[in-house]
Amino acid sequence: YGHATRCYVVIEELLEQSHDVIIVTGAPKSLFQDLLDKFPTQLSFRNAIFESQIYQTNPVIIDKTKTISKLVEFFESVEKFIELEVLWLSSFGAEITKIDIVCVDAGYVPLVASKRLNIPSVIISNFTFDAIFSYIVQMMNKSSITSSIETLSPMSTTSNDSMTEPKKNSILDQQSSTSQFVFNESEILENLVEYYKCADYLIRLPGHIDFPAFLNGQEASPTLTKSTVITTNGHIATVPKWRNYNSRVIPVPLVVRKSRTTRQAIREQLNVSNVPKLVLVSFGGHDVILDGVANAESLLPDGWVGIIAAPNSVGGGRWKEGDKFLKVDTTKFWMPDLVNAVDVVLGKCGYGMCSEVVAHNVPLIYVPRPDFVEEQGLIANLMEPYGYGIEMSQSDYYAGNWKTYIFEGSKLREEKQMAEIITDGGKYVVDAICEILRK
Repeated sequence: YGHATRCYVVIEELLEQSHDVIIVTGAPKSLFQDLLDKFPTQLSFRNAIFESQIYQTNPVIIDKTKTISKLVEFFESVEKFIELEVLWLSSFGAEITKIDIVCVDAGYVPLVASKRLNIPSVIISNFTFDAIFSYIVQMMNKSSITSSIETLSPMSTTSNDSMTEPKKNSILDQQSSTSQFVFNESEILENLVEYYKCADYLIRLPGHIDFPAFLNGQEASPTLTKSTVITTNGHIATVPKWRNYNSRVIPVPLVVRKSRTTRQAIREQLNVSNVPKLVLVSFGGHDVILDGVANAESLLPDGWVGIIAAPNSVGGGRWKEGDKFLKVDTTKFWMPDLVNAVDVVLGKCGYGMCSEVVAHNVPLIYVPRPDFVEEQGLIANLMEPYGYGIEMSQSDYYAGNWKTYIFEGSKLREEKQMAEIITDGGKYVVDAICEILRK
């Protein structure tokens, strides 16, 4: 639920500034329950899934065939989903209750629906799914990929005029009664780009890849308006706020959740205060299964204890003397607290984990996910300049060859000085949203 966790930061900032928010997501309501309890009159929740998903065989491998098959299946009825979203947005018809702006991370159906109703819309993300699906198709069809799909490559630096001008009488005018098309992958990818062009602005997060619908977009420039912020090393810095936008692409600093409880308090809660070194093993919302890992009892260096974190993980939540691993249920912990409490994290490169290790100066040993093109941006544009990252091959992960990587990771903070990054990007995002509405 990486998208939901970073949206949490922006939603909380909007609420703190007295805006009303409706959350629309397929993620569990429990992720936002504390905000719903704190802001009962400003915040409401709608559970809805109206887009195709990425399917995985395990935490690091995409089921490419199933993912694209489900995408094709979804597009057979995509217009129905768009019309349902139009209907829902239209239900807020009175001036006092109308929707002022639609913000997405990083869906496309709401963008088309809001465009048809002339409601401003904004993408807040480090990628869009046209890039993700395009890359998956390329990996499936390397030898026979068409030139039209190649132009959608998310890491491409070239642009194409046909991609920057919306097609007339395309998705904005298309009605379900007349959309009896048989889509192939190329047509779907082209339509996805058109869907994302419906957004009025892109608020671009760090760790980004290229956005096919915004390849010609120039970044906005800051004015001399100043704002005081906190950087990764705790330093206070005064930097420009993004007030005047000369472009549809607005880069912002790191949007990230931060720890709420001290490192020592979390260690005491887990009964690991006297453990010399801790490694957090987490693959987002996926269970960490050690059964498929060789030498499971000798994975860690001497003196180290591993915290295995996963939703609804069965474990006592407190370490017992002599155990090499401790299982914790992430639904009962604020994940940034766990990140801040350990010396090294072992997992995958997702935005949530990358942003949180960077914000808390914790090294990340990541197992690569070659079919996730988002990972390229997170490594090149976030981990390399601002974080401590070491790649562990999938073969070494499953062979149980962890010790060397953990040793190397634990030394990184002593050996390497990283560039600082502003970590209160949520304020910048809300500032941008409000400025867009003022325009």
